[in-house]
Amino acid sequence: MTAQETILVVDDDPLISNSIAYALQQEGYGVVQAGTGHGALEEARQTNPQLVVLDVGLPDLNGVEVCRRLRREFSIPIMFLTARQEEVDKVVALDAGGDEYVTKPVGIAELAARVRALLRRSQMTAVRTVTSTYRVGEIYLDVEAHRVEVRGRDVTLTPREFELLQLLMSNAGRALSRQEILDTVWGTEWFGDENVVEVFVRQLRRKIEVDPDRPQLVETVRGVGYRFASNGS
Repeated sequence: MTAQETILVVDDDPLISNSIAYALQQEGYGVVQAGTGHGALEEARQTNPQLVVLDVGLPDLNGVEVCRRLRREFSIPIMFLTARQEEVDKVVALDAGGDEYVTKPVGIAELAARVRALLRRSQMTAVRTVTSTYRVGEIYLDVEAHRVEVRGRDVTLTPREFELLQLLMSNAGRALSRQEILDTVWGTEWFGDENVVEVFVRQLRRKIEVDPDRPQLVETVRGVGYRFASNGS
Protein backbone atom coordinates (compact mmCIF):
# COMPACT_ATOMS: atom_id res chain seq x y z
CA MET A 1 0.00 0.00 0.00
CA THR A 2 1.23 3.48 -0.85
CA ALA A 3 0.74 6.70 1.07
CA GLN A 4 -1.31 8.04 -1.82
CA GLU A 5 -4.16 5.56 -1.36
CA THR A 6 -7.19 7.52 -0.20
CA ILE A 7 -10.65 6.15 0.51
CA LEU A 8 -13.80 8.27 0.33
CA VAL A 9 -16.41 7.20 2.89
CA VAL A 10 -19.93 8.45 2.14
CA ASP A 11 -22.57 8.00 4.85
CA ASP A 12 -25.02 10.45 6.42
CA ASP A 13 -24.71 8.78 9.83
CA PRO A 14 -21.64 10.33 11.55
CA LEU A 15 -21.27 7.40 13.94
CA ILE A 16 -21.01 4.89 11.11
CA SER A 17 -18.87 7.15 8.93
CA ASN A 18 -16.45 7.97 11.74
CA SER A 19 -16.09 4.34 12.86
CA ILE A 20 -15.36 3.22 9.29
CA ALA A 21 -12.92 6.09 8.82
CA TYR A 22 -11.10 5.25 12.04
CA ALA A 23 -10.80 1.56 11.14
CA LEU A 24 -9.44 2.34 7.67
CA GLN A 25 -7.00 4.91 9.07
CA GLN A 26 -5.73 2.20 11.44
CA GLU A 27 -5.06 0.10 8.32
CA GLY A 28 -2.88 2.93 6.99
CA TYR A 29 -5.26 4.45 4.44
CA GLY A 30 -5.95 8.12 4.03
CA VAL A 31 -9.68 8.76 4.52
CA VAL A 32 -11.96 11.61 3.46
CA GLN A 33 -15.64 11.73 4.36
CA ALA A 34 -18.90 13.10 2.98
CA GLY A 35 -22.43 13.00 4.36
CA THR A 36 -24.36 13.84 1.18
CA GLY A 37 -24.36 12.80 -2.45
CA HIS A 38 -23.38 16.22 -3.74
CA GLY A 39 -20.67 16.40 -1.08
CA ALA A 40 -19.35 13.02 -2.20
CA LEU A 41 -19.05 14.14 -5.82
CA GLU A 42 -17.25 17.32 -4.83
CA GLU A 43 -14.92 15.47 -2.44
CA ALA A 44 -14.10 12.90 -5.13
CA ARG A 45 -13.19 15.64 -7.61
CA GLN A 46 -10.94 17.35 -5.07
CA THR A 47 -9.18 14.29 -3.65
CA ASN A 48 -9.28 11.71 -6.48
CA PRO A 49 -9.71 8.72 -4.13
CA GLN A 50 -8.64 5.17 -4.97
CA LEU A 51 -11.87 3.64 -3.63
CA VAL A 52 -15.32 4.81 -2.51
CA VAL A 53 -17.41 3.27 0.29
CA LEU A 54 -20.89 4.52 -0.54
CA ASP A 55 -24.16 4.36 1.39
CA VAL A 56 -27.36 4.03 -0.67
CA GLY A 57 -29.66 6.09 1.56
CA LEU A 58 -28.37 9.67 1.44
CA PRO A 59 -30.37 12.82 2.26
CA ASP A 60 -30.08 14.40 -1.20
CA LEU A 61 -28.95 12.26 -4.12
CA ASN A 62 -29.61 8.54 -3.90
CA GLY A 63 -26.37 6.58 -3.57
CA VAL A 64 -27.10 4.74 -6.81
CA GLU A 65 -27.28 8.06 -8.66
CA VAL A 66 -24.03 9.15 -6.99
CA CYS A 67 -22.44 5.94 -8.28
CA ARG A 68 -23.65 6.61 -11.83
CA ARG A 69 -22.20 10.13 -11.74
CA LEU A 70 -18.90 8.92 -10.28
CA ARG A 71 -18.65 6.35 -13.05
CA ARG A 72 -18.75 9.12 -15.66
CA GLU A 73 -15.58 10.65 -14.20
CA PHE A 74 -13.66 7.93 -12.36
CA SER A 75 -12.50 4.36 -12.98
CA ILE A 76 -12.18 3.33 -9.34
CA PRO A 77 -13.73 0.58 -7.19
CA ILE A 78 -17.07 1.53 -5.58
CA MET A 79 -18.33 -0.47 -2.61
CA PHE A 80 -21.97 -0.01 -1.62
CA LEU A 81 -22.58 -0.18 2.12
CA THR A 82 -26.26 -0.22 3.02
CA ALA A 83 -28.85 -1.51 5.45
CA ARG A 84 -31.14 -2.51 2.58
CA GLN A 85 -31.36 -6.25 1.98
CA GLU A 86 -33.80 -6.62 -0.91
CA GLU A 87 -32.34 -8.32 -3.99
CA VAL A 88 -33.63 -5.52 -6.23
CA ASP A 89 -31.40 -3.03 -4.41
CA LYS A 90 -28.34 -5.19 -5.02
CA VAL A 91 -29.13 -5.56 -8.74
CA VAL A 92 -29.77 -1.81 -9.18
CA ALA A 93 -26.56 -0.92 -7.33
CA LEU A 94 -24.42 -3.28 -9.40
CA ASP A 95 -26.15 -2.19 -12.60
CA ALA A 96 -25.21 1.41 -11.75
CA GLY A 97 -21.53 0.45 -11.76
CA GLY A 98 -20.88 -0.69 -8.19
CA ASP A 99 -18.18 -3.31 -7.68
CA GLU A 100 -19.42 -4.75 -4.40
CA TYR A 101 -22.53 -4.59 -2.23
CA VAL A 102 -22.13 -4.99 1.53
CA THR A 103 -25.15 -5.15 3.83
CA LYS A 104 -25.10 -3.54 7.27
CA PRO A 105 -24.34 -4.49 9.92
CA VAL A 106 -20.85 -5.59 8.90
CA GLY A 107 -17.87 -6.06 11.17
CA ILE A 108 -15.10 -3.50 10.84
CA ALA A 109 -12.50 -6.24 10.33
CA GLU A 110 -14.52 -7.78 7.50
CA LEU A 111 -15.10 -4.38 5.91
CA ALA A 112 -11.37 -3.61 6.01
CA ALA A 113 -10.63 -7.01 4.43
CA ARG A 114 -13.09 -6.31 1.63
CA VAL A 115 -11.49 -2.92 1.01
CA ARG A 116 -8.03 -4.50 0.83
CA ALA A 117 -9.27 -7.15 -1.60
CA LEU A 118 -10.95 -4.58 -3.85
CA LEU A 119 -7.88 -2.36 -3.93
CA ARG A 120 -5.59 -5.32 -4.62
CA ARG A 121 -7.85 -6.43 -7.45
CA SER A 122 -7.86 -2.93 -8.91
CA GLN A 123 -4.06 -2.70 -8.76
CA MET A 124 -3.57 -6.14 -10.32
CA THR A 125 -5.86 -5.19 -13.19
CA ALA A 126 -3.96 -1.96 -13.77
CA VAL A 127 -0.55 -3.65 -14.11
CA ARG A 128 -1.57 -6.87 -15.83
CA THR A 129 0.18 -7.46 -19.15
CA VAL A 130 -2.46 -8.12 -21.79
CA THR A 131 -3.03 -8.05 -25.51
CA SER A 132 -3.79 -4.41 -26.25
CA THR A 133 -6.69 -4.89 -28.66
CA TYR A 134 -9.33 -7.50 -29.49
CA ARG A 135 -11.67 -7.72 -32.45
CA VAL A 136 -14.33 -10.39 -32.75
CA GLY A 137 -16.80 -9.82 -35.55
CA GLU A 138 -18.28 -6.34 -35.14
CA ILE A 139 -16.98 -5.89 -31.60
CA TYR A 140 -13.69 -4.06 -31.03
CA LEU A 141 -12.01 -3.57 -27.64
CA ASP A 142 -8.92 -1.42 -27.01
CA VAL A 143 -7.39 -2.08 -23.58
CA GLU A 144 -5.05 0.91 -23.40
CA ALA A 145 -7.69 3.40 -24.56
CA HIS A 146 -10.37 1.65 -22.46
CA ARG A 147 -12.59 1.84 -25.53
CA VAL A 148 -15.25 -0.48 -26.91
CA GLU A 149 -16.81 -0.17 -30.34
CA VAL A 150 -19.96 -2.12 -31.17
CA ARG A 151 -21.15 -2.18 -34.77
CA GLY A 152 -19.30 1.05 -35.53
CA ARG A 153 -20.34 3.06 -32.47
CA ASP A 154 -18.57 3.68 -29.17
CA VAL A 155 -20.17 2.07 -26.12
CA THR A 156 -19.42 3.16 -22.56
CA LEU A 157 -18.74 0.35 -20.09
CA THR A 158 -17.95 0.45 -16.39
CA PRO A 159 -14.49 -0.87 -15.44
CA ARG A 160 -15.97 -4.20 -14.31
CA GLU A 161 -18.07 -4.57 -17.47
CA PHE A 162 -14.99 -3.78 -19.54
CA GLU A 163 -12.91 -6.44 -17.79
CA LEU A 164 -15.71 -8.99 -18.17
CA LEU A 165 -15.98 -8.28 -21.91
CA GLN A 166 -12.20 -8.46 -22.28
CA LEU A 167 -12.14 -11.87 -20.61
CA LEU A 168 -14.95 -13.19 -22.78
CA MET A 169 -13.48 -11.82 -26.03
CA SER A 170 -9.99 -13.13 -25.24
CA ASN A 171 -11.57 -16.59 -24.90
CA ALA A 172 -14.03 -16.31 -27.80
CA GLY A 173 -15.54 -19.69 -28.65
CA ARG A 174 -14.62 -21.21 -25.27
CA ALA A 175 -17.14 -21.76 -22.49
CA LEU A 176 -16.08 -20.14 -19.23
CA SER A 177 -17.54 -21.32 -15.94
CA ARG A 178 -19.15 -18.82 -13.59
CA GLN A 179 -16.46 -19.59 -11.04
CA GLU A 180 -13.69 -19.00 -13.58
CA ILE A 181 -15.24 -15.65 -14.51
CA LEU A 182 -15.66 -14.76 -10.84
CA ASP A 183 -12.05 -15.66 -9.99
CA THR A 184 -10.63 -13.72 -12.94
CA VAL A 185 -12.78 -10.59 -12.91
CA TRP A 186 -13.62 -10.29 -9.22
CA GLY A 187 -10.63 -12.16 -7.78
CA THR A 188 -10.31 -15.26 -5.64
CA GLU A 189 -10.84 -13.15 -2.51
CA TRP A 190 -14.33 -12.08 -3.59
CA PHE A 191 -16.67 -12.18 -0.57
CA GLY A 192 -19.97 -11.83 -2.38
CA ASP A 193 -22.14 -14.37 -4.07
CA GLU A 194 -21.75 -15.97 -7.49
CA ASN A 195 -24.96 -14.34 -8.76
CA VAL A 196 -22.99 -11.14 -9.38
CA VAL A 197 -21.79 -12.75 -12.63
CA GLU A 198 -25.37 -13.04 -13.91
CA VAL A 199 -26.04 -9.41 -13.03
CA PHE A 200 -23.04 -8.16 -14.96
CA VAL A 201 -23.64 -10.43 -17.94
CA ARG A 202 -27.19 -9.08 -18.13
CA GLN A 203 -26.07 -5.46 -18.10
CA LEU A 204 -23.28 -6.18 -20.60
CA ARG A 205 -25.81 -7.74 -22.96
CA ARG A 206 -27.98 -4.63 -22.72
CA LYS A 207 -25.05 -2.59 -24.04
CA ILE A 208 -23.67 -4.82 -26.81
CA GLU A 209 -26.44 -7.12 -28.04
CA VAL A 210 -28.91 -6.20 -30.79
CA ASP A 211 -31.62 -7.91 -28.73
CA PRO A 212 -30.51 -8.51 -25.11
CA ASP A 213 -33.39 -10.98 -24.61
CA ARG A 214 -32.06 -13.12 -27.48
CA PRO A 215 -28.28 -12.77 -27.06
CA GLN A 216 -26.09 -13.70 -30.00
CA LEU A 217 -22.74 -12.51 -28.58
CA VAL A 218 -22.63 -13.54 -24.93
CA GLU A 219 -24.15 -17.00 -25.04
CA THR A 220 -25.35 -18.95 -22.01
CA VAL A 221 -23.86 -22.44 -21.80
CA ARG A 222 -26.27 -24.37 -19.61
CA GLY A 223 -24.72 -25.99 -16.61
CA VAL A 224 -21.39 -24.29 -17.27
CA GLY A 225 -21.43 -20.52 -17.67
CA TYR A 226 -20.96 -18.23 -20.67
CA ARG A 227 -19.25 -18.15 -24.04
CA PHE A 228 -18.51 -15.26 -26.40
CA ALA A 229 -19.48 -16.19 -29.97
CA SER A 230 -16.34 -16.84 -31.97
CA ASN A 231 -17.66 -14.89 -34.97
CA GLY A 232 -18.92 -11.97 -32.83
CA SER A 233 -22.34 -11.94 -34.47
